[in-house]
Amino acid sequence: MDIQSFEIHFETSENTTPPYSYAYILKGSIKDKLELHYHVQYTHREDLSLEEIIDEGFSPNDDLEIQGRVDIMWVEELDLLMRQTKPRQYIQQANIDFLEVNITHIDGTGNKFFPQNQDLWGYLCEELCQALLEEKQVERPLLFKFKKISPLESIEYWFMMSFSKRQVMLQNKTKKGIPKEKSVGWEYGKKFLELVFKPDYFAENAQVHEPNKNGFYINIGDELWYEAGKTALNRSQKVDVLGQIEKKVLEFFV
Repeated sequence: MDIQSFEIHFETSENTTPPYSYAYILKGSIKDKLELHYHVQYTHREDLSLEEIIDEGFSPNDDLEIQGRVDIMWVEELDLLMRQTKPRQYIQQANIDFLEVNITHIDGTGNKFFPQNQDLWGYLCEELCQALLEEKQVERPLLFKFKKISPLESIEYWFMMSFSKRQVMLQNKTKKGIPKEKSVGWEYGKKFLELVFKPDYFAENAQVHEPNKNGFYINIGDELWYEAGKTALNRSQKVDVLGQIEKKVLEFFV
């Protein structure tokens, strides 16, 4: 690993309308830990009223500037992505986000490029920013809950994903038994996370209180419980994603 520091510039595409459009600069310096500086600004809100911004779930000012240190293990991910990356020519398109990487090497040389695998760089930036926000206690680690209720038993499963520690923990709880806990690999956790976000969740009819009737329920961190087949629905009748989620959850401790 010969990277000394990096700076990544990102801006949402022209087709991203406010208040969702934003730009950020993520700077990193590699020492005994990875030191990060993150500055995000939400853009093009001049013509929006305060009511319009709030109605979309934002606040009057969502800009943020924060810096701190995260685990050095994230440097390995940066190094791996660098070795997988080929530069490309930048062509401005209305539907494509802007992402530019500027690397400074240990010997003082540097190179600036637009990565061909832009989506992977964007995802790594999101992970690093989330790790920093957790480390500074601006946000909590990701926590999803699942509950399977049958005539025989009721079991609750927790899926905890800490970006600052780069760790995925699983836990199951029964009313009588002792909770069990285990860890799984980061990539496994990411794939499961992607699966959980595939169904459609309908908050207007979801349960506020913890469920007590037979069924399979999902809590995606918004304090609501979504019941599979009722307030959580597959997007396609051809693929039973909810069935896949339930199967994986029940297999966690097999």
